[in-house]
Amino acid sequence: MSVMQQIREWSKALKDMPFLLKLACEFSACGVVLAGIFFVIGILNVILGLFTPHDQQVIVGNFRINDQQVTFRDWKQTSILFLLLVGLGAWTGTITYGLVRKRQWVRHLIMGSFLLLFVLWVEETVRSGYSNTTSIAVEFVVTGGLAAFSAWYLYSKKNVEAYFNAAGPSHSGAAGAA
Repeated sequence: MSVMQQIREWSKALKDMPFLLKLACEFSACGVVLAGIFFVIGILNVILGLFTPHDQQVIVGNFRINDQQVTFRDWKQTSILFLLLVGLGAWTGTITYGLVRKRQWVRHLIMGSFLLLFVLWVEETVRSGYSNTTSIAVEFVVTGGLAAFSAWYLYSKKNVEAYFNAAGPSHSGAAGAA
């Protein structure tokens, strides 16, 4: 399949997509692009970090730990941001692919995003020292509300069900689907 045919197919899929799914697809595609940019910056920093003396700052990027400027080598030993961004890019890329290809399993990935959001939100709240019962309860209510709305939208709304069922059972992602 040529690149132009692929672009036409994706464009048609976006036209047929319900509005909020289209919004999620565009958001996921932006996440893929941003993760790609951060991946390139990370690779440049790794390459430059290999050839920079330990006490000098790498040119690309400003690395800080606890508001103190540190060298790249110190930063990479304590930070998992690079892996987190690459993982986020893969996650959002998979969501984008699944939405455009009308794969039913993408709904589970979107719902899993809310669990991941809640865990990361609570972890950040506890780590930053702002943890109390009220803030975690608010996070739980907000994330739970978004998850409940998304569950209704993805699994019960008629036009969304029709969108995913239009691909037929062979695209459901279930093993042995006929």
